[in-house]
Amino acid sequence: MSVNIRIVSDRPALAMVHSRRRYLIVTDLHIGYEEELFRMGIRVPYQAPRIAASIREIIDEVGAQYLVLLGDVKHRVAGTSWRESRQVRDFVQRVREGVDEVIIVPGNHDAGIYSLVGDLASVVSSRGFGLGEVWLLHGHTWPQPQSLEKKIILIGHTHPTISLEDEGSKLRRRVFLKLRTEKRRLAEKLRERPGYAPLVSLDGLSGDIKLIILPHFNDALSGLSVSGLSGTRGISPLLRSGAFDPLSAEATLMDGTQIGTIRSITK
Repeated sequence: MSVNIRIVSDRPALAMVHSRRRYLIVTDLHIGYEEELFRMGIRVPYQAPRIAASIREIIDEVGAQYLVLLGDVKHRVAGTSWRESRQVRDFVQRVREGVDEVIIVPGNHDAGIYSLVGDLASVVSSRGFGLGEVWLLHGHTWPQPQSLEKKIILIGHTHPTISLEDEGSKLRRRVFLKLRTEKRRLAEKLRERPGYAPLVSLDGLSGDIKLIILPHFNDALSGLSVSGLSGTRGISPLLRSGAFDPLSAEATLMDGTQIGTIRSITK
């Protein structure tokens, strides 16, 4: 069954409708990031209450029944501080009150997320899950082979931004990125991964698959300039693999303004 996906105007979020169910999708909250900033001598207010209030507002705006957190709910990679643990659980409790279910796809910062959220959320595989024509994962890992059956892959992880000049000053803005490749090309790259070859068949595989990269929700994060997508080790393996051409990515601002491909922008 087909799905309908749209950018929530001026928000780093996607609204999706599938089988008459309405989903809100956000990524890269990095709750607890303030602790890292504090160690660097930078003091900022705790962001979790503001992030929760913002997400609840969008849930009401789009009438979402399900909230998908596309990874990096928390910030600390190895382990969790007691303060971060409390913030994460309080955050999930707050947003859970506005929807039927919270679904978490763990990211590379989400060690221990299972025990943190308990029965407040459904935690799925870090390699993602499918909803109709869409496969959703954080993006730091390769997706399951079943993703090749879909038309769209949604990821976060990359934190894409672009610098715009306005009256002599530079403004950094978060962007959505959209790329496209042949399913067969992606399948060939998946088959090169350990253990994937027996699971991925090239027989009868045709057509294209679209990759959509969401911007980070926590605006305290600096982000990654789109001009560095090709040479950065920390980006998704989907972008590093050669299955997709990062320079062909089409960038869209959160207000829906399309600003061209990365290749044209960097020129």
